[in-house]
Amino acid sequence: MSRVTESEVQGLFPETVSNLSEAVKSATLFIDEELVNAGLSIPRLKLIELYLAGHFAALINERGGLTRVEIGETLEDYSNVYGEGLKMTRWGLQALAMDPSGTLATHGKRTAVFRVI
Repeated sequence: MSRVTESEVQGLFPETVSNLSEAVKSATLFIDEELVNAGLSIPRLKLIELYLAGHFAALINERGGLTRVEIGETLEDYSNVYGEGLKMTRWGLQALAMDPSGTLATHGKRTAVFRVI
């Protein structure tokens, strides 16, 4: 069950964004499968879920990150200005900052196993 609502996620954005339902579902799934047993408090999990939903909504609606808008002759620039993964959006960065367990920071990174012969 989701810890955040679509209206709470919408509150992160100054403009109306779409696909909030999908963003919330993705964030909830991520929290339930990756962070629920990381020893974090319920309020912290809710805040991280909010930021993750904002991250997913930004990826869907802003295609990563809007860096420039011009009204006359209409020009928009999108860029991956922050980094990869959760670092692609301001909300992903906030989720990373709120996770003291380090689970988000290491998620998706491969681990190597070395054997000495």
